[in-house]
Amino acid sequence: MVKYGLVVDLNKCQGCYTCVIACKMANLTGSKIQWIKMYRVEQEDPPDVWWIPFLCMHCDNPPCLTVCPTHALVKTNEGVVVVDYDKCNGCGICVMVCPYDALEINKGEPYFSKPLPFEQKAVEEGGYRLHKPFIVEKCTLCIDNPETKQYGPACVRCCPTTAIVWGDLDDPKSEVSALIANNQAQTILPELGTKPRVYYIGLPPKSLLAQLPIKAKLVKIS
Repeated sequence: MVKYGLVVDLNKCQGCYTCVIACKMANLTGSKIQWIKMYRVEQEDPPDVWWIPFLCMHCDNPPCLTVCPTHALVKTNEGVVVVDYDKCNGCGICVMVCPYDALEINKGEPYFSKPLPFEQKAVEEGGYRLHKPFIVEKCTLCIDNPETKQYGPACVRCCPTTAIVWGDLDDPKSEVSALIANNQAQTILPELGTKPRVYYIGLPPKSLLAQLPIKAKLVKIS
């Protein structure tokens, strides 16, 4: 069974925000909604900086899924955590429990004043979800887009340095599996027990991850 995930090589990431823009263009998220964010982590001595593309970790053990009272959060057969917009009531419990702050409530502020003709057509033909106000949204790894399985999510396709790689984590011969095995790739704060499916190459020391503006920074890091 295919289980999708990502490997992000921080040695290649330049912090150009192309992945952030590509995601917003591909998914037409609201004006204040970002499914992928770019964080900067700094070290004073010796001076160093890391740019960290940050998105839903599509955990194997997602706390958001277990607390959802309407079962709107589900995991697909491919291991991607998605939101069933028709079931979500916007209670925000999942937003509160996600340690990575990967979920946001759509405040009803669309990217455009109304769905554009090509957006509506894309929804009708399949491949995109029409945004609904006052419900939870998050990264879907572009799983609804029929082109994703061949070319990868928008962030992967548009990264100018190929820092983000997509593939089947359960296939030992896949590119992502090879990158993880050969580069000692790590997940962010695995001690939380969420079992993320987004791996990073070249993460900064754990002590510096406390700079990330996420709930997980409240976790004591040794």
